[in-house]
Amino acid sequence: MNLVITLWLIICAWCDWRSRVVSNWLTMPALVISVIWAIWNWKSALLLCLLTTLIMVVLWIKGGTSGADVKIMIALSSLWPLGLLFSAVITAIITLFVIKKKGRGVAYPAVIPIAVGAIIALVVEKIWLIA
Repeated sequence: MNLVITLWLIICAWCDWRSRVVSNWLTMPALVISVIWAIWNWKSALLLCLLTTLIMVVLWIKGGTSGADVKIMIALSSLWPLGLLFSAVITAIITLFVIKKKGRGVAYPAVIPIAVGAIIALVVEKIWLIA
């Protein structure tokens, strides 16, 4: 399943890079599936989903992220927590570099580092399974 999520993120990243828009038809199904999964597995999945939602909505309200980024990160929170972790770390690092180079308020296609984080998480999972 994580490979499917990674492929979905690569498609979303390509859309973000090409047009700076990730359509709702790409993000909403994953968000809905994620919320249903979180409710179904209510303990840790729901808690992580709610925490991610809180953080991402605050960032969105403050203008620090786009709606697609919010939906994608919430989807990752319950469907693939390790993917969320790596995506959040890579996105934070890239964002700091962008702020340092270009200053605050500069928009960039943030789904790309989210997808890179997912790819790294997928590789790490494969290494753990081999070891």
